[in-house]
Formats: sequence, structure tokens, C-alpha cells
Amino acid sequence: MSARKIYDGPVYDWKDYHAFIHLFETLAKENSDRICIYYKKGSTYKTLTWEQVDRISTNLACRWSSSFGHLDAPVAVLADHSLDYLFYMIALLKLRVVLQALSPRNTQAAVTNMLIKGKAGYMMASEKYADTGKTSADQVQIPYQTLMPFDIEALSQEPLNPDAEHILNKQYITEDEEKIVIITHSSGTTAFPKLIPLSNRYMFVHVQHFTNDMSHRYGEAPWTLEPSDIFMVGFPLFHIGGIFQAFCAMMHHGASVYSPLPLQVKDVVDAIEQCGVNYVYFAPVLVDQIASYIKETGDIAPFKKLKVIQFGGAPLRPDVGEFLTSHGIRLQCCYGASEFAISFLNDDTRDDIPWNSTRPSHIIKDYCHFEPYDEQAGTYHLVIKSGAPNLATGVENRPDGFGTNDLFIQDPPNSGYWRHLGRKDDILVMENAQKTNPTPMEFHICSASIVKSCTVIGEGRQCTATLVELEYEQAIQYTPSEIIEQVHEAVAKANANAPNYSIILPEMIYILPLNKHLPTTVKGNVVRKSAIKEFEDVIERMYTNFMQGTGNIRNQDINSAAPIQEIESMLVHAASTVLGKSPALIASNKQQSLFDLGLNSLLAIQLRNTIAADFGHISNTFLYEHPSIQAITTALRSPNTVNSNDERRYQETQALLESYIARANVDFGTCITTNTQKTGDEQHVVLLTGSTGALGAFILRDLICSPKVSKIYCPVRVTPTSGNLMDRIVESFHARRLDVSLLKTGKVEALKMDLNAEYLGWSKEVYERLKQEITTIQACGWLVDFNQPITHFDKECIQGLYNLLKFAHRPNNPMHVHTISSVSATAAIKVNRVAETTLPEDPHVAMPMGYAQSKYIVEHLFDYLTREKGMPCIVERMGQVCADTVNGQWSIHEQFPLMIVGGGAMLKKMPDLNKLTIDWIPIDYAASSITDIMLNTVNTPIEQLTGRVFHIVNPNHVSWSDVLQAMQACGMQFDIVKPEEWVADLSKHQDNPAYRLLSFYESNLIGDHRMPIFETENANLKAAPTFDAKMLRKCLDYWNKVKPL
Repeated sequence: MSARKIYDGPVYDWKDYHAFIHLFETLAKENSDRICIYYKKGSTYKTLTWEQVDRISTNLACRWSSSFGHLDAPVAVLADHSLDYLFYMIALLKLRVVLQALSPRNTQAAVTNMLIKGKAGYMMASEKYADTGKTSADQVQIPYQTLMPFDIEALSQEPLNPDAEHILNKQYITEDEEKIVIITHSSGTTAFPKLIPLSNRYMFVHVQHFTNDMSHRYGEAPWTLEPSDIFMVGFPLFHIGGIFQAFCAMMHHGASVYSPLPLQVKDVVDAIEQCGVNYVYFAPVLVDQIASYIKETGDIAPFKKLKVIQFGGAPLRPDVGEFLTSHGIRLQCCYGASEFAISFLNDDTRDDIPWNSTRPSHIIKDYCHFEPYDEQAGTYHLVIKSGAPNLATGVENRPDGFGTNDLFIQDPPNSGYWRHLGRKDDILVMENAQKTNPTPMEFHICSASIVKSCTVIGEGRQCTATLVELEYEQAIQYTPSEIIEQVHEAVAKANANAPNYSIILPEMIYILPLNKHLPTTVKGNVVRKSAIKEFEDVIERMYTNFMQGTGNIRNQDINSAAPIQEIESMLVHAASTVLGKSPALIASNKQQSLFDLGLNSLLAIQLRNTIAADFGHISNTFLYEHPSIQAITTALRSPNTVNSNDERRYQETQALLESYIARANVDFGTCITTNTQKTGDEQHVVLLTGSTGALGAFILRDLICSPKVSKIYCPVRVTPTSGNLMDRIVESFHARRLDVSLLKTGKVEALKMDLNAEYLGWSKEVYERLKQEITTIQACGWLVDFNQPITHFDKECIQGLYNLLKFAHRPNNPMHVHTISSVSATAAIKVNRVAETTLPEDPHVAMPMGYAQSKYIVEHLFDYLTREKGMPCIVERMGQVCADTVNGQWSIHEQFPLMIVGGGAMLKKMPDLNKLTIDWIPIDYAASSITDIMLNTVNTPIEQLTGRVFHIVNPNHVSWSDVLQAMQACGMQFDIVKPEEWVADLSKHQDNPAYRLLSFYESNLIGDHRMPIFETENANLKAAPTFDAKMLRKCLDYWNKVKPL
């Protein structure tokens, strides 16, 4: 690497100048005769020197001094971008009066609100916004002035005010460094804008970002900053980007070009040709237009004259970036925000870094913390730590600094370079708690020439949808069917790179009429929340039609009396279309579960709707109950076979259990335990699965705190984008407000693991070492899905657990293996009380759903290994877990939170479940009890463990009416109705969050579903608190934070 600096020019320290205006005045003297500004006059450009710019702004400051020169409050300015605005800004800086910059895009109410919050003492507005400005000024009772357009040429000829030295304060001191000089604001797309105060220190860092960064980089750069450079301003001056652009070229003694906004491509071409512009900084929407211009005209020559096109404010569509870079146009991605200035740059000295990946500049790199956000997607949330020199005054929104709300992925992995994905509030948290990043999907859809813009939606929904605005000039060239075809092709491209739960189905695409438009920001980005509000009726109708299968009812010329071959043919064709598989593949696997062939919960809705269109209404759970072509055919021809189907599923469960016991008889030898006489104070080494889940996180916390545990290995699921596995455990602790410092004790080690791979995904050496080192396993991780059949749980969970049991087996002193079962594995038994023992081997004791049946199999497999092989396998049979007692964190996606929120807060009705005994156990108490069991059974003789189960339920019961009274005590008002009435009412409200569990409620609330009492003699839970109004208030506070009620 060369020792030559990329930029050898000056970098100015705020500690040397104290005030930003002091630096500007110094530069104006040094460069007095050099061109500072090019500005548009008619079709040509005129120029102003540094001296003229300084003199015009000085004279303006002197004129204004009598109005507010000694005002100790901000002066608010409401005007469009113009060269005049630059003079407003510099004049107020000279007067040492704070400029409160207001965007003209704000409503009257927002302007008034910001005047109040900013404590403005004076209001000025251009003629265009005089009504708004005067009305707002009157409302807050401050003086008002209308700004008339400047005659720049005339002002440039005026001599310097002879009293300027006396009027303006030129004494700059250390205390000035943190004084506020400009107040800007956020976009305010969801509420009134947030004010962002900028200090002198901030201004120095902000406008010198490029010079500062380049002065600390070494090597051979394809371009650098020089005094001869001419820069084009592309952001409005009331915007943080415009403030940066107003002064950035000045920092290396260059010149800037001003043209009316919004810029068009022809304006850029004119400026390049007439002024010699050689570098620019634009919003992605203009960069996109430049790419389209080149494609349409073939005129690339002007843009080849640019050293670089810098862009920021939003991600640039990948296809646009690839097009421009492949044609020899240099792009530089920049990232920043009003709260912390431009802080990240793409490094064009390295060929191995993608054009859209950036790294923190030297001045901020030590203040950047990337905290894990989505472990499956490998995304991180950027936090700027307190004390960062580029941090605006008072913007910290968390104890350790400023959470940017921006998401990144490291690209390339482990490179230190980060690609901006979008905002945390852009991420759609689906109804099933899966996360969808809409930004890359929108990029793909907008890459179609016929699409002007789009937004992908789906927050709190079971599937995504998209609203598409057409490019008018393109759309009028095609028929409606051709338009639909092109849009659907674009959506298909978006789906190709999206997770299967995020794909947009054809039924969920809405193309706006040509006279309708999606709402956008000043940077051209679609405002998703505004779009949802504006097209609310369309969106609700689209979701209702899809979820209820009412959008595509055909003539039903196929019916259940049709020949089997005809029904099967129709089903094969439908499944082939939905799954994107060949009909031959589907037809040759008629007995195989369609879920094994790629069907998921989202595609199941689409396939159900397709079948219902020909056969009439079928239930939401139909495909889960009949998952193969053969099973669907049989069910359609014999619709009254529910009981026989239930019995068939019980038989499948029992057959699967018997197959595992037969395998275990061969795979496991008899064990001998010889260390039962130990004191119990030994140091244990624990392997804990499910540590990033709710219960697992609390168990991990308790294991770390136990002096009996020396090491905890936490297997973490590996994904293609897995980053630091330990970060995912840290994020789990953060999410549950657990003490993250406990993870720094050295006790915890994260491991990659694949339970279905050879050696569990480890090397043979690691496998053998851990097989000797680990003393206890807690298998806490399990799929929670009440729709899937037992065959799915076998593939996803039971097979992996069996492999883990083989790992735990040792002929002498085998590991103690624990698993979290469920009361649902025994809840169907016809007794009033369930003892803490293994129940008879009969699948009918488990509830008739795959989840419960899987737990039944595991309980009896554990019992067999303990009883017949002498291997200590211990079951903790878990009841209904509720919120922790400290923070009230309880997933809003579970059945009872959904019932409380969807019923009590939204339907204003709650079901009368008077037969229900409430034994809900707080999750922190459950974890503590399980940890005690794990550590206190290590020396228990195998004979005392045989047939023994530990119930993790609250021994202190309350009634359902107590829960309803707690809800009322928290301010909820509702009617109490029969369960069947409540379910029927819920079925009419597809937008209710509880609707997603409608089938579950239908199956479990209607009829006699009295739960037995689960005895709790073995587990120590007598101190567990009951669910009352105090705990519910904590839950409501938590639910309001994650999803306002």
C-alpha cells in the first residue's frame, strides 16, 4: 500500500475556529477572487466569487440586525430551495442567530407545532408560503416577515456595509463550539416532525466528511477532491443533505452549482456542459432517472465527465447501480442521517467491495455498534454511541447513544463493510412473527420499466401484498392484460429472492389506476404508512377476499361426486401451479405430504382457495388435516369422515412411537450410572438448545447465575447469512431485558449445530470431545405450530432430538437429558387430575394436533430409555406460560394475548370460559423451576427417575372470571358471551389479530374442553404469583410498545 494520502488538502478543526461562520469567513478571505457559486439565470449560468457571496450575506445580516440581531431565540424560515436560501443561512450564521429551517412540505399544523417546540422568536416565509407563515406566526404570537426574491446581480454590486464590523460579533470562543446554529427536522411522515439541533461542532464534522475521510485514507484512488472541482447541489437547503451540499465544496476551495429543484436529467447535463460540473451528490430517484436517460438516448458522454456520482438518502436499486457501473460510471454510496451527519462511504480504492457497501469513516468508526436484529436474515441495527463527534445535540434515544433504526447486512461477510437494507420500521413483522424486508422486493418490482413506484405491505398480516403505481407513458402503450402480465413478471422476480413466507401471491397485487399516485417524500421514496391509509379500503378488500377465499369462486363444475381420476387431476394441476413444481412430480407422489414438497402456511391458503373455488367452502385447517393428494381426494369425496380421520392420525402417532422405540432398542445399550453418591456441588457442563427463545433465554440466565454450572454450550441454528452466533444470544437477552453482562462471564459458548447432520454439524473431534465433557442436556427448542401434522414434527423436531439422545448416550455415566414437554400431551385424558407420572401408552390422551402428539411420542421415548436402558431422560411437562414478573413480556402472537387484545380491546367481547382453571406460570418462575430440577436431579438414582415427570404449572389457581375482572380493572370494557358467539363474531373480523387462530379457537373453545388439574408435587413452584391485574398492566404496557393497541 502506498503511503500517499488520497487527499492532501486542509481539514479544519472546530477547536481552532470555535464557530462554523468563522471558518466560512476565513475561507472567503483566502479565496476572495475565486468562483464560489454558479447559479441559473434563464438558460445560462452566472457566477459569484467568494468575496461577493460573503459581502451579500454580510449586508443582508446587517439589514436584518435591527429586526432580530439581538434575538435570543431561533428565526424560522419557510421557503423553497434557492440561492436566496443560501444567503438567508449565511446571514443568520453571521448574526449568531439560530436558523430554524422548515420544509414547505409540512402542513400548517406541523409548522405551528415546530415553532412551539423550537421556541422560535421570529418567522419569515417566501411569498409562496406567506399565508402559512403568517398564520403560524400569529398562532404562536411572534413577529412575521415576508421574504421577497433577491436581485442577485444588484446585490453583488452593492458595497460592503461600512458598519458591518460594529454590527456583527466577530469574537469566537470555546463556548461557541456546542452552541446551536441551525435547527432542522425529520420528515414527519407518521407524526409531527422531530426537531434536530445542529451545533457548530456538528457543522464542522458534517460538511467536511469527504475531505476528513479522504485525508485519513492512503493508496491509489481513482479520484480525489481538488480546488478546481465543481459540485452540483441536488438537495434542498432546508434539508440536512442540502446543508451539507451548500458548504462541502467550499471545504476544498471548490465551487457549487445551484439550479431550481427538483433537478431533471437535462439540468444535470446542462450544468456539466456549461459549468464543468465534475462531481455530484443526488437522491437515488435522480440517479435512477439518469440511468433511464442513458438507456433511452444512448448519451452517456456527459456522465463520463464526472469523477463520481455520490448518492444517499435511500438505497439505490441494484439493477440501476449495476447498469451504471458496468458502463464505466463511478458510483459512491453514502450513508448518514440528520442526527449523525454523513458517516459512511463506499471505498472505491478496493475492487472487492460492492458499489453499495459502505464502511464507517475514521471519525466515527469507534462509535459504531452493530447489534443483531434478525438472526435468520443476518441483519444488524446500527447504534451510534454517545460522545460521537458527529452526533447532533440531544438526539440520544437510548442510554448508550442513538439507535438509528437503520438495518444493515455485512457485505462481503466479515469485511467491515455494510450494505444498508432499510429502516427497522420498514421491516414488516408478519402475523406469525416472521420478518419481511420489503426494500429489496420493491427494488425488483420497480426494475420493470412499466412500474413507476410500489410499496410492499403486510405488517401484522398473514401474507404480503403490493400496491403498484404505473409509469404513465409506458402503460398507455399496452393493453390491460399486457400490463398485468408485466407487473406479475416483476413480482415473480421479487419473489425469487424472498423468503417463502414473504412471497407476494398474484391475488395480492393491486395495480393503481393511472390517475392515482402513491404518496412520496421529498427524496422520492414512497411513504408506506401514508399509502396504507390512503388505500385502506382496497387493501382490506384484497386481504378479505384472499383469506376467506371469496375472490375467485368458479362455477364448481367439479364436485365431490366426480370420478376420483378427475378430482386427482384437478388437485395435481392446482398443487403444481401453487408449488411451482411439475405435474409429473406431484402425480408421482400422491401419497406424500405436500408440505414435504414445499407447501407452507402461505401457499396452503392459496391452494385451499383454489380447491374451494371448485368444491365450495373448506376449512382453514383442511390441508393440514389432509396433506397429500390422496388424502385430499378421499376427504373431498367423503366429507363426513372427520372422526375416522382423527383415528387415523392417532394410529399414525402410535406407529411412529413404536418405530422409534424399536430403533432405540437397537441403537442404545444399557447404561450404568456410578456417580450418584456425589455431594451435588460439582461443576456441571450443560448443553442448552433453544437458548434464543423466550423460555431458553430465562433458563440460560439462571444457569449462568448458578455456582454449580461451569460451562453452557448453546447450539444456535445456522442460516446462510449467519453472522456471529453469540450476537444472536446477546440480542435475545436484549429483547427480553435480561442482563447482557452475564454473557461476558465466559461461561457461555455458542455453537453451530444441525441436529440432522453427521456429528450434529460439528467435526468428529468436537463431537467426541463434547460427548465426554457435557454432563447435562436441556432440549428446550421445539417448533410451535398448532396446524402441522405429526409427520411434519417428526421431520423438523423428533428426528433431531433422537440424534441428540444418541449423542448423550454413554455406557457409563450417560448425560442427563431433559426436555420440555407440554400438558397438551396428556390433556385429553378422561380424569380430573393428572399425576406427575408417565401416562399409559395411548395417543388418545394427547390433544388431536401434531404438536401435542409429538410431545406424546417424546415423553414415551424418554420413559422407555429411562426404564429399559437406564439412561436418565427427564420430562418437564409445561403448562401455559405467561409474562415474566418484571417486565410483563408475553408474545402477543400467543392464544391468550391474542384473545385479550383481539377480544377485550377490539371486539369488546370475551368468551365465557367458566370451566377453565387458570394455572398460568410466569416464564421467569418456570425457568427457575426447570433449572432447579436440572441441577437437583443429577444424583438421583435411576430408579427414582423412572416413570417420573415434573409439571411446570402454577399450583396457585385462579378462575377465568378472575382474569376477566383483571381486564376490567385495567380499564377494558367488554361483554361476556358464549364461546360459540365469540368465535362467530371473530370470524367476521379478518383484520382482528386474533383471527389468525380462528381455527384453533373453533376447535378448543366450543364444546366441553375442560382441562384436568395437573398436580405439582415434584416441582417447587409454591411461590409463583397468579395472573392478576398488576401483571396484566405490565403485559398491556409491553404490548402497547411492540404493537399499539
